[in-house]
Amino acid sequence: MLAVGLFVVAGCRQDEAPAESVGMGGIRLALTAEPDVYVATRAEKPLTDIGDLEFLLSGTSAESGDISLHPIQFIAQGDGNCTAVFEVGTYTLTVRTKKAVSEGAQGNSFGAPFYSGTTTQFQISKGADTSVSLALGAPQNTKISTQTDASFAALYDLADVTLEADGRTAVLSDPAHEAYFAVPADGKISYTIHAAAKAGSHAQEIAESGITGSLTVEAGHAYTLTLKANPVTGILLPVVGGEHNGTFDVKRHFK
Repeated sequence: MLAVGLFVVAGCRQDEAPAESVGMGGIRLALTAEPDVYVATRAEKPLTDIGDLEFLLSGTSAESGDISLHPIQFIAQGDGNCTAVFEVGTYTLTVRTKKAVSEGAQGNSFGAPFYSGTTTQFQISKGADTSVSLALGAPQNTKISTQTDASFAALYDLADVTLEADGRTAVLSDPAHEAYFAVPADGKISYTIHAAAKAGSHAQEIAESGITGSLTVEAGHAYTLTLKANPVTGILLPVVGGEHNGTFDVKRHFK
Protein backbone atom coordinates (compact mmCIF):
# COMPACT_ATOMS: atom_id res chain seq x y z
CA MET A 1 0.00 0.00 0.00
CA LEU A 2 2.83 2.42 0.76
CA ALA A 3 3.82 2.68 -2.90
CA VAL A 4 0.36 3.95 -3.86
CA GLY A 5 -0.95 7.47 -3.20
CA LEU A 6 2.13 8.65 -1.26
CA PHE A 7 1.37 11.81 0.70
CA VAL A 8 4.45 13.69 1.89
CA VAL A 9 4.19 16.47 4.45
CA ALA A 10 6.43 19.49 4.05
CA GLY A 11 7.90 20.62 7.32
CA CYS A 12 11.06 21.42 9.22
CA ARG A 13 13.16 18.34 9.82
CA GLN A 14 14.34 17.82 13.38
CA ASP A 15 17.93 16.67 12.93
CA GLU A 16 18.12 15.54 16.52
CA ALA A 17 15.45 12.85 15.97
CA PRO A 18 16.91 9.34 15.89
CA ALA A 19 17.41 8.28 12.25
CA GLU A 20 15.72 4.92 12.81
CA SER A 21 12.51 6.61 13.99
CA VAL A 22 12.10 8.82 10.91
CA GLY A 23 10.09 7.48 7.99
CA MET A 24 6.62 6.89 6.63
CA GLY A 25 3.86 4.50 7.54
CA GLY A 26 0.37 3.72 6.37
CA ILE A 27 -3.11 4.24 7.85
CA ARG A 28 -5.98 1.94 6.87
CA LEU A 29 -9.19 3.58 8.07
CA ALA A 30 -12.51 1.78 8.44
CA LEU A 31 -15.12 4.56 8.56
CA THR A 32 -18.79 4.05 9.40
CA ALA A 33 -21.75 6.36 10.01
CA GLU A 34 -25.51 6.47 10.05
CA PRO A 35 -26.23 7.32 6.42
CA ASP A 36 -28.73 10.14 6.98
CA VAL A 37 -30.67 12.06 9.62
CA TYR A 38 -33.37 9.99 11.28
CA VAL A 39 -35.87 10.30 14.09
CA ALA A 40 -34.78 6.91 15.38
CA THR A 41 -31.24 5.57 15.52
CA ARG A 42 -30.29 3.37 12.57
CA ALA A 43 -27.45 0.90 12.13
CA GLU A 44 -24.16 2.36 10.99
CA LYS A 45 -22.95 1.57 7.48
CA PRO A 46 -19.51 1.90 5.85
CA LEU A 47 -18.85 5.28 4.25
CA THR A 48 -17.66 4.68 0.70
CA ASP A 49 -17.91 8.26 -0.59
CA ILE A 50 -15.31 10.33 1.24
CA GLY A 51 -15.17 13.26 -1.18
CA ASP A 52 -17.17 15.54 1.14
CA LEU A 53 -15.01 14.78 4.19
CA GLU A 54 -11.83 16.33 5.52
CA PHE A 55 -9.21 14.35 7.44
CA LEU A 56 -7.06 16.08 10.08
CA LEU A 57 -4.18 14.60 12.09
CA SER A 58 -3.10 15.83 15.52
CA GLY A 59 -0.24 14.51 17.59
CA THR A 60 3.54 14.20 17.43
CA SER A 61 5.50 13.36 14.29
CA ALA A 62 8.99 11.87 14.73
CA GLU A 63 10.18 14.15 11.96
CA SER A 64 8.08 17.34 12.14
CA GLY A 65 7.26 17.53 15.84
CA ASP A 66 3.85 18.49 17.21
CA ILE A 67 1.04 19.05 14.72
CA SER A 68 -2.59 20.04 15.22
CA LEU A 69 -5.45 19.38 12.78
CA HIS A 70 -3.04 18.89 9.90
CA PRO A 71 -4.82 18.02 6.62
CA ILE A 72 -4.07 14.57 5.23
CA GLN A 73 -5.26 12.97 1.99
CA PHE A 74 -7.08 9.63 2.12
CA ILE A 75 -7.83 7.45 -0.88
CA ALA A 76 -10.96 5.28 -0.96
CA GLN A 77 -10.29 1.58 -1.59
CA GLY A 78 -12.65 -0.97 -3.08
CA ASP A 79 -12.86 -2.95 0.15
CA GLY A 80 -14.71 -0.19 2.02
CA ASN A 81 -11.58 1.17 3.68
CA CYS A 82 -9.61 4.29 2.88
CA THR A 83 -5.86 4.65 3.12
CA ALA A 84 -3.19 7.30 3.57
CA VAL A 85 0.54 7.59 4.18
CA PHE A 86 2.09 9.86 6.78
CA GLU A 87 5.17 10.38 8.93
CA VAL A 88 5.99 8.02 11.77
CA GLY A 89 4.50 9.24 15.02
CA THR A 90 1.62 9.13 17.50
CA TYR A 91 -1.66 10.70 16.45
CA THR A 92 -5.40 11.06 16.63
CA LEU A 93 -7.43 11.51 13.43
CA THR A 94 -10.41 13.87 13.18
CA VAL A 95 -12.88 13.26 10.36
CA ARG A 96 -15.60 15.77 9.58
CA THR A 97 -17.77 17.04 6.76
CA LYS A 98 -16.38 20.07 4.99
CA LYS A 99 -18.14 23.20 6.22
CA ALA A 100 -18.93 24.41 2.70
CA VAL A 101 -20.64 21.09 2.00
CA SER A 102 -22.66 20.86 5.22
CA GLU A 103 -23.91 24.45 4.94
CA GLY A 104 -24.16 24.53 1.15
CA ALA A 105 -23.20 27.43 -1.08
CA GLN A 106 -24.06 30.98 -0.14
CA GLY A 107 -27.60 32.11 -0.85
CA ASN A 108 -30.28 29.45 -1.17
CA SER A 109 -28.29 26.56 0.29
CA PHE A 110 -29.72 23.19 1.18
CA GLY A 111 -26.61 21.78 2.87
CA ALA A 112 -25.85 18.15 3.67
CA PRO A 113 -25.54 15.85 6.71
CA PHE A 114 -22.71 17.00 8.98
CA TYR A 115 -20.50 14.34 10.55
CA SER A 116 -17.63 14.80 12.97
CA GLY A 117 -15.58 12.44 15.11
CA THR A 118 -12.07 11.76 16.42
CA THR A 119 -10.29 8.43 16.79
CA THR A 120 -8.46 7.19 19.83
CA GLN A 121 -4.69 7.63 19.78
CA PHE A 122 -2.76 5.36 17.43
CA GLN A 123 0.83 4.83 16.29
CA ILE A 124 2.18 5.03 12.74
CA SER A 125 5.24 2.81 12.38
CA LYS A 126 7.84 2.94 9.61
CA GLY A 127 6.96 0.77 6.64
CA ALA A 128 3.84 -0.71 8.26
CA ASP A 129 0.10 -0.29 7.97
CA THR A 130 -1.90 0.74 11.04
CA SER A 131 -5.58 -0.20 11.13
CA VAL A 132 -7.84 2.49 12.59
CA SER A 133 -11.63 2.57 12.91
CA LEU A 134 -14.03 5.42 13.54
CA ALA A 135 -17.80 5.29 13.99
CA LEU A 136 -19.18 8.77 13.27
CA GLY A 137 -22.70 7.88 14.41
CA ALA A 138 -25.63 10.10 13.45
CA PRO A 139 -25.19 13.49 11.74
CA GLN A 140 -24.84 16.40 14.11
CA ASN A 141 -27.28 18.64 12.27
CA THR A 142 -30.98 18.32 11.48
CA LYS A 143 -32.95 17.76 8.25
CA ILE A 144 -36.18 19.58 7.35
CA SER A 145 -38.49 18.88 4.43
CA THR A 146 -41.98 20.06 3.49
CA GLN A 147 -45.07 18.60 1.89
CA THR A 148 -48.62 19.75 1.18
CA ASP A 149 -51.79 17.91 2.13
CA ALA A 150 -54.65 17.61 -0.39
CA SER A 151 -56.68 20.01 1.76
CA PHE A 152 -54.02 22.70 1.31
CA ALA A 153 -53.51 21.98 -2.38
CA ALA A 154 -57.24 22.40 -3.02
CA LEU A 155 -57.12 26.03 -1.84
CA TYR A 156 -53.58 27.27 -2.34
CA ASP A 157 -50.61 27.13 -4.68
CA LEU A 158 -47.46 26.88 -2.57
CA ALA A 159 -44.68 29.20 -3.70
CA ASP A 160 -42.10 28.14 -1.13
CA VAL A 161 -41.26 27.59 2.51
CA THR A 162 -38.29 29.70 3.59
CA LEU A 163 -36.23 28.37 6.50
CA GLU A 164 -33.85 30.56 8.54
CA ALA A 165 -31.50 30.00 11.47
CA ASP A 166 -28.34 31.77 12.64
CA GLY A 167 -28.27 33.99 9.55
CA ARG A 168 -28.52 31.12 7.05
CA THR A 169 -31.50 30.76 4.71
CA ALA A 170 -32.83 27.86 2.64
CA VAL A 171 -35.81 28.20 0.30
CA LEU A 172 -37.76 24.99 -0.28
CA SER A 173 -39.76 25.51 -3.46
CA ASP A 174 -39.99 21.90 -4.60
CA PRO A 175 -41.25 18.79 -2.73
CA ALA A 176 -37.93 17.12 -3.54
CA HIS A 177 -36.00 19.77 -1.65
CA GLU A 178 -34.75 19.21 1.89
CA ALA A 179 -32.47 21.40 3.96
CA TYR A 180 -29.91 20.63 6.66
CA PHE A 181 -29.26 23.04 9.52
CA ALA A 182 -26.96 23.12 12.51
CA VAL A 183 -29.14 23.20 15.62
CA PRO A 184 -29.27 26.79 16.97
CA ALA A 185 -28.65 27.51 20.66
CA ASP A 186 -32.38 27.91 21.28
CA GLY A 187 -33.20 24.80 19.23
CA LYS A 188 -35.55 26.71 16.90
CA ILE A 189 -35.59 27.16 13.14
CA SER A 190 -38.00 29.74 11.78
CA TYR A 191 -40.07 29.23 8.66
CA THR A 192 -42.13 31.46 6.39
CA ILE A 193 -44.86 30.04 4.15
CA HIS A 194 -45.45 31.85 0.86
CA ALA A 195 -48.57 30.77 -1.04
CA ALA A 196 -51.34 32.16 -3.24
CA ALA A 197 -55.04 31.33 -3.21
CA LYS A 198 -56.14 29.27 -6.17
CA ALA A 199 -58.34 31.01 -8.71
CA GLY A 200 -61.98 30.20 -8.01
CA SER A 201 -61.27 28.69 -4.61
CA HIS A 202 -62.64 31.76 -2.76
CA ALA A 203 -59.82 31.26 -0.26
CA GLN A 204 -58.44 34.39 1.38
CA GLU A 205 -55.18 35.63 -0.11
CA ILE A 206 -52.05 35.31 2.01
CA ALA A 207 -49.99 38.46 2.49
CA GLU A 208 -46.83 38.76 0.36
CA SER A 209 -44.77 38.66 3.56
CA GLY A 210 -46.09 35.16 4.17
CA ILE A 211 -46.99 33.30 7.35
CA THR A 212 -44.27 32.70 9.92
CA GLY A 213 -43.66 30.14 12.63
CA SER A 214 -40.84 28.08 14.11
CA LEU A 215 -39.78 24.46 14.48
CA THR A 216 -38.11 23.04 17.58
CA VAL A 217 -35.41 20.63 16.41
CA GLU A 218 -32.74 18.26 17.72
CA ALA A 219 -29.49 17.05 16.18
CA GLY A 220 -29.70 13.78 14.29
CA HIS A 221 -33.45 14.10 13.73
CA ALA A 222 -35.52 14.71 10.59
CA TYR A 223 -38.67 16.80 10.46
CA THR A 224 -41.37 17.16 7.81
CA LEU A 225 -43.54 20.28 7.84
CA THR A 226 -46.90 19.25 6.36
CA LEU A 227 -49.23 22.05 5.27
CA LYS A 228 -52.97 21.47 5.70
CA ALA A 229 -56.00 23.78 5.45
CA ASN A 230 -59.54 23.68 6.74
CA PRO A 231 -61.71 23.55 3.59
CA VAL A 232 -64.45 25.66 5.23
CA THR A 233 -62.64 28.25 7.33
CA GLY A 234 -59.37 28.49 5.40
CA ILE A 235 -57.36 28.03 8.59
CA LEU A 236 -53.82 26.81 7.80
CA LEU A 237 -52.51 23.99 9.96
CA PRO A 238 -48.77 23.31 9.73
CA VAL A 239 -48.25 19.78 11.08
CA VAL A 240 -44.96 18.28 12.27
CA GLY A 241 -44.75 14.66 13.35
CA GLY A 242 -48.52 14.35 13.53
CA GLU A 243 -48.89 17.37 15.82
CA HIS A 244 -50.08 20.85 14.87
CA ASN A 245 -47.26 23.38 14.87
CA GLY A 246 -49.48 26.39 15.38
CA THR A 247 -52.71 27.57 13.81
CA PHE A 248 -52.89 30.38 11.26
CA ASP A 249 -56.28 31.86 10.44
CA VAL A 250 -55.73 33.59 7.12
CA LYS A 251 -59.04 35.46 7.26
CA ARG A 252 -58.47 36.78 10.75
CA HIS A 253 -54.87 37.86 10.31
CA PHE A 254 -54.78 39.04 6.72
CA LYS A 255 -58.29 40.23 5.81
